[in-house]
Amino acid sequence: RYVQEFINPLYALNAKIILKRGYRSGNMTDYSLNSKALSIFDKQLYTAQNDKGIFGRVTDPATIAEIDQLGKLLFYDPILSGNNQRSCASCHIPTQYYADTVSRTALKFNKMGRLTRNTPSTINAGFNHLIMADGKHLTLQEQAVAVMCNMDEMGSVKGEILEKVMSCKAYSDALTRLAKLTPQSPKPGIDHIVSAITLHYGKFSLYDSPFDRAMNKKEEVNQEVVLGYNLFMSKAQCATCHFVPQFNGVKPPYVGSEFEVLGVPEDTNFIKLSSDSGRYYINPAFETFRAFRTGTIRNASKTAPYMHNGVFRTLTEVVQFYNNGGAQGRGLQLENQTLSGDKLGLTEYEIRCLVLFMESLTENIVFEPAPEQLPKSKKKTLNNRIVGGNY
Repeated sequence: RYVQEFINPLYALNAKIILKRGYRSGNMTDYSLNSKALSIFDKQLYTAQNDKGIFGRVTDPATIAEIDQLGKLLFYDPILSGNNQRSCASCHIPTQYYADTVSRTALKFNKMGRLTRNTPSTINAGFNHLIMADGKHLTLQEQAVAVMCNMDEMGSVKGEILEKVMSCKAYSDALTRLAKLTPQSPKPGIDHIVSAITLHYGKFSLYDSPFDRAMNKKEEVNQEVVLGYNLFMSKAQCATCHFVPQFNGVKPPYVGSEFEVLGVPEDTNFIKLSSDSGRYYINPAFETFRAFRTGTIRNASKTAPYMHNGVFRTLTEVVQFYNNGGAQGRGLQLENQTLSGDKLGLTEYEIRCLVLFMESLTENIVFEPAPEQLPKSKKKTLNNRIVGGNY
């Protein structure tokens, strides 16, 4: 209540004064802050990614809507994969909050075994400064290209992607027309394709949750949710890594993504640690070994399983993992663990309230039906594509 009744209104008052008087910060670490946000719990409090990509200069609503519809078709179109059978929607399933809630990890492209990491939701991905669990990519568009050209994921090649997409008249016409709006790259290219896709799925990150509305005095939540939030910010120590407003690892002044070493196990028997080295692959150092980017808990109630390897099936299991002190708390050796190895001492009731709080961060997103059909190609072999892909 203190944050809701005093801190947040004071923030709004300060922000209004700054806007009224036209003050600008001379500190470059403030560059990501949105001066128009009037609440700490405004999802637009800071900017991390440009989901419009190469279309960043386009502002006309009708053109944005056209790019969005192009991106939607491409998101569901397996033409982006090497075998024309796998689309973005194959793994980021729209009816499952753009995640995969069925499998711990997705099938490899060749269907021989599974990927090592769980499929994250694309919702709110744009509120991270680094993309992927290991922070490998700087932009959403760079990440999209990498997935398409990964032989274990979509198995395609850059040049072939563009060639196949442009073989479809509907795509070719749209991309040729839209590329004229990007003087830095006036001919259709892979950047236009992935930017349309990120613009499309980025719009699903604009919704808020019951908890957001409660903190902004637009509705009420029950007392167990309030207790869960207070535990989250204090005894449970969750807020030392998950920061408002996104409840991810981007902390004030919101210019970078944090990574933590928790000691995620290979399975729930806690016999050994996950073999995934995490951030170490990208930036080898003692501190980065088995470190992973702190993800958001928004919509967590809809995006099981959890952790980079999908080891936990429920939020209760996740909280119990933290409550026991991570790997060290379970007797596993992990010298660089950043999570405290001490037990938190949360009761069953407190764990329940924490889970209820996380459930209150489920956003009321208005989803869309899949396209009814995909654009036809002049190459007949490409015209057996299935909306959303085969697997």
